[in-house]
Amino acid sequence: MDTMFLIRKLGHVTVYLILTLLILRAMKKRKQSHMPKSTYVIAFVIAIMYAISDEYHQSLTGFRDGRLMDVGIDGIGVLLGMWVYSRFIQKVYFR
Repeated sequence: MDTMFLIRKLGHVTVYLILTLLILRAMKKRKQSHMPKSTYVIAFVIAIMYAISDEYHQSLTGFRDGRLMDVGIDGIGVLLGMWVYSRFIQKVYFR
C-alpha cells in the first residue's frame, strides 16, 4: 500500500475526529454534566453530512474526485471523535 495514500486517509480521520470534538463541544450546555445520547446522534449526522457535501464538492472540480470510501473513512474519524469526547474530554474537563 502506498505511504502517501495512508497519510491522506489518516488526514481524513484526524480532521473529522477534530470536527466532531468541536461539534460536541459547541452543543454542550454550560452546566450539563452528562451529554444525552441524542446529542451524539445529532453530532454524527452533522459531521457525516459535512463529509458527504465535501466529497460532492470535490466531484465538481476538474482535479479532484469525490469518493464514497472517503465518507466511510471520515465516519471512522467521527466515531473516534465521539469516543474520545465521551471517554476523556467529557469526564475530565466538563464535570
